[in-house]
Amino acid sequence: MREDDRPKSHGVTWKSIAITLVLIPFNFYWIIAGEVGLVGYALNTYAVPFYNVVFVVFAFTLLNFTVRRRLFTDAELLTIYILLSTACAFPSITLMTILVTTVGHAFWFATPENEWKQLFWDYLPKWLLVDDPKVLAGYYVGESNLSTLDIIGAWLVPTLSWAGFMTVLVLVMLCINVILRKQWVERERLAYPITQIAFHVTHNTKSLFSHRITWLGFGIAASIAILNGFSFLYPTLPTLPIKRIGGWRGFGHLFTEKPWNAIGGISMSYYPFVIGLGLLMPLDLSFSSWFFFIFYKAQLVLTSAIGLSSLPGFPYIDRQCFGAAIGIFISVLVLNLRHLRGVLRIVRHRTGEDADEPIPYRFALWGIVGGLVILFVFSKRIGMSPWLIPLFFAIYFIIVLVLTRMRAEQGFPVHAMENMPNHHILVDGFGTRLLGTNNLVALTLYRWFNRSYTSNPMPHQLEGFKLSERSGIAPRRLLRY
Repeated sequence: MREDDRPKSHGVTWKSIAITLVLIPFNFYWIIAGEVGLVGYALNTYAVPFYNVVFVVFAFTLLNFTVRRRLFTDAELLTIYILLSTACAFPSITLMTILVTTVGHAFWFATPENEWKQLFWDYLPKWLLVDDPKVLAGYYVGESNLSTLDIIGAWLVPTLSWAGFMTVLVLVMLCINVILRKQWVERERLAYPITQIAFHVTHNTKSLFSHRITWLGFGIAASIAILNGFSFLYPTLPTLPIKRIGGWRGFGHLFTEKPWNAIGGISMSYYPFVIGLGLLMPLDLSFSSWFFFIFYKAQLVLTSAIGLSSLPGFPYIDRQCFGAAIGIFISVLVLNLRHLRGVLRIVRHRTGEDADEPIPYRFALWGIVGGLVILFVFSKRIGMSPWLIPLFFAIYFIIVLVLTRMRAEQGFPVHAMENMPNHHILVDGFGTRLLGTNNLVALTLYRWFNRSYTSNPMPHQLEGFKLSERSGIAPRRLLRY
């Protein structure tokens, strides 16, 4: 049966949407509790797929088998996974958590010694921040009633403003994904390794759990976790060291002689879930992961041996990464030129060839243009120079587009690009004097959404389109119901 003739499933139902809305607050608390240290140090969103989302869908799958009549169809379970995984990208420690802590930081921690008030208070947009000491005392110290009108009034405008900004940013990502969906999902047939777990858990459940190897892998991982958990509670019990063997520094500090002492930290871990995800990764990615790690360490040793390590930042590993991202972006752009020309032709002549897309191409293009205009106006209002705004967002969307492509093609389970934020690139390129205080303040206010890219929502959106195509859910139903 051709793909176009395949019956479209009705997974996007009111039931699946309602269940997702109920689950979102609990999963948000799960993420926040794990990532800010309320219950330990468990970074839910540092590796994909997010384990809290996989657990929820797995629990509903088991529930289906325990009742006489199935509560959810396979397509509904997959819809819950798609919506929940996209939503859970937001409250992570590399995205919205940083934003919340930014809103009052400059005012609460200003002291006569650091001279923040004299240096940049006048450049801070008060409509985006909270500067009332009484309100901030309730946030930082506690013992305050959140429902008082003074507190609500102080937080309302910044909350709505940042929420609107984030909504526009995500809508631009979604429109870009709509433009790329047909080429990447249907024509190039990219592998999307990250989506394999969700699809097989929801659609091939009986087959998946009928294999002994599945239960063997589950038993090994569960036994290690249970043993180490009991060992944490009862230290007299033995443990199986699987994470950060050698501590955060690893084994790098054991090399004391030049030039080997420049090798830096080498921390080893044996997480069972990472080993499992590694089996889904293409062989060339598995090879490049360890090869380029060794190559990176070799550069550090070699530069120390030839006396170049005294140069600040040399061998500029972070800029090498950004250069690689630019190279990937250019190659993707060249490979997709024919498709992009076809999109413009469809928009210009309105041929109706985009009838199966989540939204028509003309709406997607207008969404990108309109969204960028709003982002430009927003950035101008917070003090960013007009010449810097397009450059800033060009770099940002290049990085997230490359990240989305890497996830779609290779299935990177972890992509903490913590050394590639825009402000590092722009400051290194232009210098602080040319940028000026107003731009430096604006770049700092924007640091929350380009700090690490670990839980960026754009790859989750496109993976949702891939899962909907594979399971027979009409892509348009993910946006319209």
